[in-house]
Amino acid sequence: MRHIYLTLLMIAAVAGQMLAYDLPDEDLHYSILYKWGLINKQAATAVLSLRSDGQHYHAKLAAKTVPWADRVFRVRDTLESTMLRQGCLPQIYKKNTHEGGTYNRDIVRYSRNGDEVSGYASRYRRKKNGQVSESDTVLHAIGMTVDMMSVFYYLRTIDFDDMAVGS
Repeated sequence: MRHIYLTLLMIAAVAGQMLAYDLPDEDLHYSILYKWGLINKQAATAVLSLRSDGQHYHAKLAAKTVPWADRVFRVRDTLESTMLRQGCLPQIYKKNTHEGGTYNRDIVRYSRNGDEVSGYASRYRRKKNGQVSESDTVLHAIGMTVDMMSVFYYLRTIDFDDMAVGS
């Protein structure tokens, strides 16, 4: 949790130093390894995609375990973010997780009024036993606000070479 707060503080500190930077459409492929002692085996794959569409970026991270790992703990997760091209500010964030027989869905819709940000969050949870829970809440923040996907792209737009020491 402390790492999240430090990351958010760093983002707030450099928010004014963003470049007008166009991110390329891309697909980044990842292999996720399981390492335990001498065991070092691929456990999952993931693809991180970015597409531009007018004034927006659409990012998607899709991850899944490989067949041997499915027998231990099956994972099928997808994170999606629609963000403004200017500043990579999130508009909609979606997280769908299928992990070990449970299913979760989170959706956050952002609205901004000056420096104030509201996130209208909906959560859906279905446990292995079929029990379902749903909830809605409104989150509030002031200043730079990002989600788990948009922060990755926002950090790529910062000109670190142009920053002063200690920023």
